[in-house]
Amino acid sequence: MMGTPSEAVAAAFQMDESPQHLVTISLPFAVGRFEVTWSEWDACVRADGCDSGGPERMGGDNGWGRDRRPVINVSWDDAKAYVRWLSEETGQPYRLLTESEWEYAARGGTTTAYWWGDQPSHAYANYGEDPCCEGLASGRDRWVNTAPVGSFPPNPFGLYDMHGNVREWVEDCYRSSYSGARADGSAEWANGRCFRVLRNASWGDSQSQLRSAERDRGRMRPAESGFRVARTLVPSADKTDAAMAAMTDALPSPARSAALSGPIETIRDRLRTGREGPEMIVVPGGRFVMGSAGPRRRGDEGPRRVVGIGSFAVGRFEVTFKEWDACMRDGGCQPHDLEGRRGRRRNDERSRGRHPVVRVSWEDAQDYVRWLSRQSGERYRLLTEAEWEYAARAGTTGEFNNNGGDAELCEIANVSDASFGASALNLACTDGVSEGTAPVGSYAPNAFGLHDMHGNVREWVEDCYRDSYLDAPTDGSAVVYPGCRWGVIRGGSWLSLPERARSAAREYFSGHYQYSDSVGFRVARDL
Repeated sequence: MMGTPSEAVAAAFQMDESPQHLVTISLPFAVGRFEVTWSEWDACVRADGCDSGGPERMGGDNGWGRDRRPVINVSWDDAKAYVRWLSEETGQPYRLLTESEWEYAARGGTTTAYWWGDQPSHAYANYGEDPCCEGLASGRDRWVNTAPVGSFPPNPFGLYDMHGNVREWVEDCYRSSYSGARADGSAEWANGRCFRVLRNASWGDSQSQLRSAERDRGRMRPAESGFRVARTLVPSADKTDAAMAAMTDALPSPARSAALSGPIETIRDRLRTGREGPEMIVVPGGRFVMGSAGPRRRGDEGPRRVVGIGSFAVGRFEVTFKEWDACMRDGGCQPHDLEGRRGRRRNDERSRGRHPVVRVSWEDAQDYVRWLSRQSGERYRLLTEAEWEYAARAGTTGEFNNNGGDAELCEIANVSDASFGASALNLACTDGVSEGTAPVGSYAPNAFGLHDMHGNVREWVEDCYRDSYLDAPTDGSAVVYPGCRWGVIRGGSWLSLPERARSAAREYFSGHYQYSDSVGFRVARDL
């Protein structure tokens, strides 16, 4: 049971800890035995994965010591930067705990106020003064501020400092009650910016704040704040590959056969303006293995799973400036600065027309597909993330849809390559474009007849970003939730290294962001 019983809530005025409700944590996960230490944080800073100035601007370790003491003066964004870096370094999906996971882990199977019982004790936790005792108790709690992690006994799960030492950021947005809260252990989100939840008590907090159910909120870098990491458990690549191969080989795949033989079916709707809509290709339904198990896999590209996709239509090309301008002239799309900001490369007449539209947000892309739907009488939309990867792969299972490596990528993609000259990020091949986008269709299509599924511009899809595929839909539908801030972009761009243009590679941006000259989109249509 998560939270505090109603009678205790009323007595203590802890209204945000109610109503007490049953939460099911159905899948195992890994949790840091200790809070993240200064030693671990400093390693991230040295690798440029974390902001060295963040905690230091707020006083750093406050002169209390580093090494095995928990990092402090960190924001929620600092904690997220650390888990992203850790995921990239290890190839495993590290993340923050959800609030439900945190309380479940803190209780360690107990139902009392603290894991050791209903009475606070300095023998088990580093916290502030007891009103009864005029200062800190003798014994283990001899620290006036933070203690080295692991200085107190662990809870029944083997986790240290789940009570006291520092408050810990979790993934969730703060809500003032558990009314309508999720019961599956997932994180709570809210519309727009939100206060994030802090759990646990710190070295200076009272015994009431030490309880397993205690909640707080924050935005900046409180001196008492640190964090602990979680890791999604992913089957080993060898076991996953064997399981995926067995599942996909056991059943015929219409997509595989259709991609390699037979005519390509196209659709082009007439618009009310009298113009023709974008050229669409009918992609046959089928199943595929989504995600990556290769050496360049990042933590958010798994766990791999078989996904079933129904037949749908996809734009042969990325949406062009010519198509976007038609929507803007008709009032369906809002005009904004497509000409560059902050010294970014400008789009002159040579890079409009059949070049892919750029500097568009997820919301701009949604405006376009709504306009296109009204104009055609058909349901146009963005691809779901699963549909995008299925369409990009076109029956292939390698990193790129021509089954080649980095040296062959320029045959099908405009990426960062030797054409960049001194600023080149990839010298394995030359795509013929020194900088910027290429006209759509300049490179060979994949087996479905789709161009630029690798490179040119990164493409918005329908989904909200999550840092793993754990519990993700297997029917090809989009992952969406209220208050989504981060949208998924796929495919890599003219600026991308080959590893970021792989079929499985994932990135994300704020859905409001519209200033990137390497982000555009492609449309889908229901049949």
